[in-house]
Amino acid sequence: MIPEEYIKDAPYNMSLFFYMELSELRKLKSKAMISGDIFAYRDILEEIFTNISFKLKPEEKQIIKDYFVDANNLMEGLDLLDDEEQVKAFGVIKKTLREADLKIIRFMDKYKMIFPRAKIQGGIDSIKKQYGLD
Repeated sequence: MIPEEYIKDAPYNMSLFFYMELSELRKLKSKAMISGDIFAYRDILEEIFTNISFKLKPEEKQIIKDYFVDANNLMEGLDLLDDEEQVKAFGVIKKTLREADLKIIRFMDKYKMIFPRAKIQGGIDSIKKQYGLD
């Protein structure tokens, strides 16, 4: 049950939760990328894409989907490659996913999903405190 005081500001609260979730996904994605876990990197990046795709134009969605198709095609045959070929394939996959990641970041910026234009007295910290999100 949602407390009454949350209901009056529900649209804003949902956007705050949306941005908090995206922020958490972006942190997880960065950790996976840095650690070299390309499977987690891809999965988390796809989840971010799924979350923001409602804002994208069809041609923008297709750009990102094409990167995932390329990466997935390369990932499917990894176990059939010898060690040296796997190292090369991992490099290409990581580069492909990184390009998708940068495109997603640009789209998120374009549609104000990274730096929203919230006119808030006291900033995000005061909102978190007000709604017990600390």
